[in-house]
Amino acid sequence: MIGILVAMALMFIIICVVLRLFS
Repeated sequence: MIGILVAMALMFIIICVVLRLFS
């Protein structure tokens, strides 16, 4: 359960970084 939450958090951070790079 905790691993899933950590994975979701990491994916969210990566998506935010990618959006900043492309914006």
